[in-house]
This record gives sequence, C-alpha cells and structure tokens, in this order.
Amino acid sequence: MKDRNAPVPQDSNKLRISPESFQQLVQHCNIPSSFVHSLCRHFLPHGRGYHELPSGTSSNGYGHWYLLPVRVQVRCTDKRSGHVASASNSNQMNPFNYLHLPDAEVDIRSSCIAIYSNHDLSNTNSNFVVLNLLDGRWAKVVEEPQVRIAEAIGHSAETGHVLSPYFPHLIYFTSISRWWTNAMSSVNDQLIAYVRK
Repeated sequence: MKDRNAPVPQDSNKLRISPESFQQLVQHCNIPSSFVHSLCRHFLPHGRGYHELPSGTSSNGYGHWYLLPVRVQVRCTDKRSGHVASASNSNQMNPFNYLHLPDAEVDIRSSCIAIYSNHDLSNTNSNFVVLNLLDGRWAKVVEEPQVRIAEAIGHSAETGHVLSPYFPHLIYFTSISRWWTNAMSSVNDQLIAYVRK
C-alpha cells in the first residue's frame, strides 16, 4: 500500500491472487502440493522440500522450496497510547502478535516469505515463485528484495556476466538477515532502557 491514507482492504490478510490464477501458477511451475500445504499453514514451524520435476515435462531438473521467518522493525504507529487499546498489546509474548518497544519507539512485526524455485538442467533456466506475506503498509521493506533482484539482472545485462541461478536466494537471505539484525538491535536497546529504569 503506497498511500498511507488509503483504507486497508478487508481481505488484506489473504493472498492478493485469485484461486484460479493461483491454481494456474501451481500447474505451470510444477509447484509441489507440499509447498502449497506449508503455505496454507505458514503460522506453524516452517518446512522445506525438494523434488525432481515430473516426468513427461520438457524439463530435466529439480525444484526446492522453503519458508523464511521474518522480523521487521517499523516505526511505532501508536506512540501516544502505547498500543494500550490494541489486542496485540494484551499478549506481547505471543509470536503472532507484534512486539511493541516503547523506549526504542518501534514495533517488531513478524511474517514469512515463501520461496519456490525450479532449475532446468537442460537449458539452465530457473523459475522463482516468491510469496511475500509481509504487511503491505510497509511497501519499501516489502519491495526491497525485488528492487535488488531487478538491479542485479540489469547489471548482468549491461556487463554480460551470467548470474548464478541461486542469486535470488542470496538476496532474500541477506535482506532478511539485515532485518533480523535491526530488530534484535532494537530489542537490545529496549532491554538497556529497561535496566536503566
């Protein structure tokens, strides 16, 4: 959501894709049912999987998938009341709720990013399906890995250097590790403030 003044859609916690389009995507990319099942239960401990592409396809290769747990620190949206009226404030230890850090003036929001990729060994093509479940109110964070991937592809086209089929994985890993580092740094700042009081 680029416009902060726009109302949040009622179904904002659902995938922004129609069931028909999602089914076509699954069939076209040979996405295994284990990935879809894990995606439907993203709130449980995250799974991972590997499979050879089905026989009868023109491909000779393999696919793998995983869900990455994400913690993102965002500027506190309710500084004055400290989220007192929020349902999430009633149980800060619940990992499905965000964590409000009053002294650091940030909230730690949790989510996950689901990644499926397959690699065709005969022609070295790779396909990626990335389902980013981060809150759309923080568009800059949500779009950061996409922007970095586009920049890497653009640089590769200019220089003629061939990119590894694994580079999108590295971009997501580095973005997420930085987000975790920022979140843990703010938790540390909050603990220091608590001890000083």
